[in-house]
Amino acid sequence: MTGVVGCLRLLLRTTWVTVLGWPVVMTALLWSAAASILDLYPDAAHRELYAQAVTGSVATSVFQGRGYDLTTVGGILAQEMGILTLTLFPLVGAHIAVHLTRSLEDRGHLDIVLAGPVGRFAPVVAGMLAATASAVLVGVLGYLVLLGADYPAAGSARYAAALTLLMVGAASLGLLAGQLARTSRDAHQLAFGIVLLCYLVRGFVDVERLDATWSTPMSWLAEARPFADSPPVWPAVAFAVLAVVLTAAALWVTAHRDLGGGVMQPRPGRPEASSALRGPAALVARLTRAPSLAFLVGGGVVAFVFGLFARDMASDGLEARLVLLVQVNALLAAAVAVRCALVAAQEERAGRTGRVLAAPLSRGRWLGSTALVGAGWSLLMLAWAGLLSGLGLAIALEDDARVADGLRDAMAFAAPVLLVGALTVVLGAISPRLASLAWVVVVWAAVVALRADLLQLSQTARHLSPLEWMGQVPLETWDRGAAVGMVVLAGALLGAALLLQRRRDLVAG
Repeated sequence: MTGVVGCLRLLLRTTWVTVLGWPVVMTALLWSAAASILDLYPDAAHRELYAQAVTGSVATSVFQGRGYDLTTVGGILAQEMGILTLTLFPLVGAHIAVHLTRSLEDRGHLDIVLAGPVGRFAPVVAGMLAATASAVLVGVLGYLVLLGADYPAAGSARYAAALTLLMVGAASLGLLAGQLARTSRDAHQLAFGIVLLCYLVRGFVDVERLDATWSTPMSWLAEARPFADSPPVWPAVAFAVLAVVLTAAALWVTAHRDLGGGVMQPRPGRPEASSALRGPAALVARLTRAPSLAFLVGGGVVAFVFGLFARDMASDGLEARLVLLVQVNALLAAAVAVRCALVAAQEERAGRTGRVLAAPLSRGRWLGSTALVGAGWSLLMLAWAGLLSGLGLAIALEDDARVADGLRDAMAFAAPVLLVGALTVVLGAISPRLASLAWVVVVWAAVVALRADLLQLSQTARHLSPLEWMGQVPLETWDRGAAVGMVVLAGALLGAALLLQRRRDLVAG
């Protein structure tokens, strides 16, 4: 363990934006929700009505999980924050751990660190400690926010501790994924896929009201019942045991692999490249194939499963739920657009773009190929999710027309998805280090789609999400004028990206 303190100090000094930034963002969301709930449910009568409306709601169980103590403001907060705490919080926890370990290894930074008097486990342990510090900061800030909003002190402390434990568990998952996978990209996909699987299992358990909340960590957060008079202890113990076991497994894998390697070795390619790979578009398609297919499989499962729940959700207002379903499909496609557009930035930072451009290939053609392939994958994701959600609806409602409706409604969001991809490209053209900022747009669009009413966001704040400009499809007809404007803006951004990239040197290679 020699060098753990030094590695931790180095991480906190060089990655403080990641360690501090995410806790601030998540605490801001918690503060906004806490304040809104106090306004929406100011007395016992309002809270009783809420409990009656939510209890037994299939839609609530699907997206937010089981609710407890719903006649208290704390219980309502835990329930309404469920869709964010069960998705954003664990995803961020896993991302931070991968970013602080495997991503640095991919860039060759650990080669330099380990060349000194530093133990083999030191960078991994330091990464987990930094990720844990970020999770603890979420808990501390969350507790102070809830305490300042006059929530019960004991319940606020337990809820903040539960969120911390959830993120620590997710961070340990990201740590293990970073040691199993060979690249940070594969590690992210593995960790995010497991989080998604746990979320779907939790949804099934909650909808069917099975006595199996022990089966997935996503159920443990609700089972902690932080605002109950006598909350159970086992969820906290389960989170702690999970974190210890996964961290120990990550350290064991670290001891049995080479630096830069992983347990999950990539499949060897063909001895000779196919003639189809001669062009830049084919190369970009090959580079983006694995993450895009992962999104297609995972996103398709989500779209289909949520569509299947339509019959049970009909009592809660089917059309209103379809608005959320369509926007979730658009969010998945926007995530694919960002992920594909990031390839150009990642290839440049790795020095491989310089080798490609050493051939008779212009920067404009390379950039255009990246944008074109990214647009193709994202639109395919949009259409695929729309078809599968429509198929789920058709099966649940016994209405074959839902398949075509699902595709039509999904494709109404093609323009904002293309705009998000173009924004990622132009950020990468300014500097490859800025390209990842496009995830902020996707995260904000998710917050607006999932919790705009609860957070009482203004119209200005809502329209910072490109999805919001298209209207409440399928309740409303999609805004064709806004769509045309977004397509024109996307084209202008791509033109600007080409000019910006031509005026600067490559960062590597």
